[in-house]
Amino acid sequence: MSSSRTFEENRSTAKEALARYSSEPLLHLIDGELVPSASGDTFDNFSPVDGRLLGEVAAGGAGEIGLASEAAAAAFEVGHDSCVLKHLVRATKYVAWINQGHAGLHDRAQGSIDEAGKAERKRRHHGDV
Repeated sequence: MSSSRTFEENRSTAKEALARYSSEPLLHLIDGELVPSASGDTFDNFSPVDGRLLGEVAAGGAGEIGLASEAAAAAFEVGHDSCVLKHLVRATKYVAWINQGHAGLHDRAQGSIDEAGKAERKRRHHGDV
């Protein structure tokens, strides 16, 4: 797929889109609401293209993960989806612990993600979509 837009036109469009993130931290989107970190902590978000600072991002912790997990559970119908959700919630908790400096949880997080995928494929195979 090609574009008739030049690099500079695309760069200008991207700059306009990213401008909103430079004035205030990017917040968590939980249950349809923008939520700051309970701790107030943020971290810098750098462009992977050129390393320049794009802005700050609200740092998540256990509280935000709990809120997001509760919102996700409420969004899913209990039943076949609960197996998928259980694995995803577990993986999310492992990732949070990894981000807090707990070593050795990468394999557990990946295992939970893999199990969620297997459960979802099984659910779809049985027509429970």
